Amino acid sequence: MKFSKQLLYNAVAEWRQYYMDYGGLKKIISKFKKIQVAQLEGDESDSDNPKPKTDDEALPLLASSVRSPVLNRTASAQVLLDLEEANLDTRVSSRMYGATTDDFSDAIEKIETIFFNQLEINAQRVEGFYVRMEKELERISNALVRHATNGNRKDGEDRTIFYTSLRRRYVEHYLEIAEVLNFAELNKTGFEKIMKKHDKVTNLHRKDDKMRELSGKYSFTHPGKLEAMKQSVEEEFARCFWSGDVDHAKEELRESLRELVIWERNTIWRDMLQSERRVNAVVAKKAGQGIKRYWMPSLKPVPVFVSVIMFLIVLLASPALFDLLPNISHYHPVNVYAAQRSLSLVVLVSFLWATEAVPLYVTALAVPALSVILNVYVTENGKRLMLSGDAAKLAVSSMCSSTMLLIIGGYSIASALSKYALDKTVAMYVLAKAGQPSQVLLLLMLLAVFLSMWISNVATPVLLNSIMLPIVQGFSAHSLPFVKCLLLGIALSSNIGGMGTPIASPQNAIALSALEGMQQISFLQWTAISIPLMLLMVILGHALLMFWFRPGKFSLPIIPSHVEAFTAPHYLILGTVAVTITMWCWKPAVAIAGSEGIIACLPILVFYGSGLLSKEDFNNLPWNVIMLVAGGVSLGSAVEASKLLRIIGGAISESMSDSSLWMVSTVFSCFIFIVSSATSHTVSAIIILPLLAEIGAGIGHPRLMVMGGALACSCAMALPVSSFPNTAAVSVENELGKQYLQPSDIVKLGVQMTVICASVLISCGFGIMYLMGF
Repeated sequence: MKFSKQLLYNAVAEWRQYYMDYGGLKKIISKFKKIQVAQLEGDESDSDNPKPKTDDEALPLLASSVRSPVLNRTASAQVLLDLEEANLDTRVSSRMYGATTDDFSDAIEKIETIFFNQLEINAQRVEGFYVRMEKELERISNALVRHATNGNRKDGEDRTIFYTSLRRRYVEHYLEIAEVLNFAELNKTGFEKIMKKHDKVTNLHRKDDKMRELSGKYSFTHPGKLEAMKQSVEEEFARCFWSGDVDHAKEELRESLRELVIWERNTIWRDMLQSERRVNAVVAKKAGQGIKRYWMPSLKPVPVFVSVIMFLIVLLASPALFDLLPNISHYHPVNVYAAQRSLSLVVLVSFLWATEAVPLYVTALAVPALSVILNVYVTENGKRLMLSGDAAKLAVSSMCSSTMLLIIGGYSIASALSKYALDKTVAMYVLAKAGQPSQVLLLLMLLAVFLSMWISNVATPVLLNSIMLPIVQGFSAHSLPFVKCLLLGIALSSNIGGMGTPIASPQNAIALSALEGMQQISFLQWTAISIPLMLLMVILGHALLMFWFRPGKFSLPIIPSHVEAFTAPHYLILGTVAVTITMWCWKPAVAIAGSEGIIACLPILVFYGSGLLSKEDFNNLPWNVIMLVAGGVSLGSAVEASKLLRIIGGAISESMSDSSLWMVSTVFSCFIFIVSSATSHTVSAIIILPLLAEIGAGIGHPRLMVMGGALACSCAMALPVSSFPNTAAVSVENELGKQYLQPSDIVKLGVQMTVICASVLISCGFGIMYLMGF
């Protein structure tokens, strides 16, 4: 393996800016080679019978060789280009078609000067970081010794917990020392190899003198102090936990070190594969002189056939089904016709999404075309079908909503956090606070609920998925179930968190607007009802995931946190994210901006406008996910325009006119569970909640019906497209572009979780709202 790859493979990602710039120094050395080739071509052009050169002869001595002053035109132009790239002010750059021996001597001398200046700058950068880390590690070592010797336990802290925590801190400190030693060794090796390459090209034999000079000036070349510190930690660890048995202490510490090496190399290797996959966007294989491209069909014939059959059955049977509805005579026949076809569209798209018969985003992009072809758009009065042109404009425009900007802004934030390793910093903090996989799962779920309450349950899963991936990226293949468990935990909790506050999700805001002119629900009243329900649902969801995935059988490695001073880009990213989140949470700011999506433009403008994120970063956003959400919004628009849900909801209301309050609330909640799972939370809320407000006002409980309906929307999570958290979870890919979750995983756990949340809502939720006078 070339050293440049070895350096990349073994470097600590968070410290990359402090390693020597091996590639930059190699590039300077390559200038020597280009001048040599130019000199050689000049000799050949001046010789009547040029002698063929071997590879070794093609690299003559630079310092002692005397060459002809004549260069051919091409070689001279190349020398000019190379020297200008190196910012060399030589006489060669003032001549267009020739260079003298003095020109070459000046050029060589200038390149040599640049090389050793850059070498010194690199050594000073490495030394500055090494000395800073050495002092910090020495401080930590002294603090640990005092802590262990004095037994500084907090008041009431259990002795076992104290020593468990102390043991972990010793292990983490040992790993940090090992990483700094590895940093010093890699850089020392790098300087040796770059000097060896320099001597090979120039034949000046300066390696030994330069390495002696570096050894005399810089401590990273002989880290004896750090080696002694490492030995001292081994002895202290043996004294505290192995009754002085240093061999067993070393065995435990080195086993943790081995896990660290596996973790970090797996992570770096997967990052490299992911970068390579982005560059090579096609599957290709060299075949002779050309490229053979392979077609890998993504269509699944059997699920497609079943979906089409279901579509035809509903399409043909829906007239008879609609005739059975008690209120169907209230609607114009054109409206009924559109509603029937809208129902068949919902069935077709839902089956395609659930089975992933074709890629999810392909189905999403087909929704606008299908809705226009099936004539599901009617005019406001419901008495006439829209013209195809008007329907097409409405179908396509619905895909370009404020929600799309919110999603793009969320993914841009996640991209910035990932690019500057801030996501890994948070991930390491999460690991430090949760020692067991089940604790990591619970912590992420609670964090998802909390953030969804104050940001939104659209932005939250994107942020948490970016934090979660570094935790699991270095895991081996057999840990895939644990990865699925975490992704599902974040998705389910983000859905649940959408019911937390009036600003947590659009359906909550729609609920409050539906109650205008009636009794309103205060912020405190809303949270007083939602928080107990959310906590109960999260606990039950955690138990469900523990039952299916058994995360306790997986072990988390001990990973040291690489704490280092932030630079200007880090502060700009964190400041922008903080301002954006504050504006999302502050209702007056949302009112001024008009929507959360407009506020989401702030990180987009800052990150891409400042150059923190590049055009390539923008192109690498998950546009398939964004288009999938857009298709879901378009389907909701078609359902809303056809008045399908209003017809069905009105029929349910008429048929239950003599039922109890609990029965009416339960039936409509179940109706919402089904509808919100098939379309989206927001669309179902827009259509159904105003209807529930009317029904609730008629029976004297408008707040109970409307808030119960809004919470029911958040509880629906049966399909990948039921909510954005589900969509975000199913879209997360590994370094090879393969999804961690399949739609079937979402359906299996989503249906069960929907049933659990529904049971909590229609029992505990109804009871709490009723007792509070709703």
